[in-house]
Amino acid sequence: MVPLNKLVFSRLRRVCSLKRLQSVVATLILFTVLSQIPNENELKSRKIRYDDSIESNTGIENHHSNAFSRGNLSWLVSPEDFFGRLEGGHGRTPCRKLKSMGGQPCNRVVDGHKQLCLDTDVHINPRNCTVYSFGVSTEITFDRAMAKYGCEVHMMDPTLPPGVYKNLGPKMKFHPVGLYSKSKIVAMNLTQYADWQGMINSTLMTYSEVQQLLGHHAPVDYLKMDIENSEWVVLPHMMARNQLAGIKQIAVEIHIDSSKFSKPEVTEYLRGRWSILEGLEEHGFRAAHYEPTRSLESEYKIPGTNRTIFTCGELFLVNKHHKDSNYHNL
Repeated sequence: MVPLNKLVFSRLRRVCSLKRLQSVVATLILFTVLSQIPNENELKSRKIRYDDSIESNTGIENHHSNAFSRGNLSWLVSPEDFFGRLEGGHGRTPCRKLKSMGGQPCNRVVDGHKQLCLDTDVHINPRNCTVYSFGVSTEITFDRAMAKYGCEVHMMDPTLPPGVYKNLGPKMKFHPVGLYSKSKIVAMNLTQYADWQGMINSTLMTYSEVQQLLGHHAPVDYLKMDIENSEWVVLPHMMARNQLAGIKQIAVEIHIDSSKFSKPEVTEYLRGRWSILEGLEEHGFRAAHYEPTRSLESEYKIPGTNRTIFTCGELFLVNKHHKDSNYHNL
């Protein structure tokens, strides 16, 4: 068996967040179960992808040809195509009033902030709102900002020592659970904390199980995910069960494994991931903002060139409830 410290070291090169080492542990918990992430062919069978017959809206910018229409991924061949498309979508935002919530400087870069859309059609009522925040580690400035905004914030992370976040205030609650496509308990040895070391049982739950745990039956207003590559398992699971319905805004940190870029199946791998993002559009969500995580851990230098891409970033989406079903920016 590979020692835990070696697994941590090998994974550090691909972890995209600038958070402290605690955030790496979330990756280790799910390291053995990520083989269930669907590829492009599996996504077709689950009907998450768009039908090739759907045409793109002629009102979108001129560079959107049929090659960019939903379901047709012939344009997507390389990592540059994937991230170039994500980063090039800012001018087509469906949100006119974006507000950054939380964040703090880390290595001269602001980290931990998320976007909030204040437009009336997706407005979150500060007098009656609920936030699920999956994957918090030690960075909770966003959670505090949303609580200050007026929301009830449920923070969740299965990788923290017992007793963390006991005194948070009336609007913030911490739950030591993680989000996944099936319930699972994973034993983990915490060694990197100065004031606590030992074994813990990390609990992973499905979204519906989390709601049952909290006694919630209505959709939340804001869903935040920073679950270290498990978003590619969780999002299809939730979409297949229509569990995104009613959620107004989603912030998800997406992670792409750069170790696959040199392999023959890289195109299939990237198209499978992109199909999941298109599935979000099928469920009414539109990408309002994307911000690459500019860290050394996520930096990837394209071989044979002087170009660099960042292999993860913060994707923010708002639910337009299919009011403009022809609009797309993914």
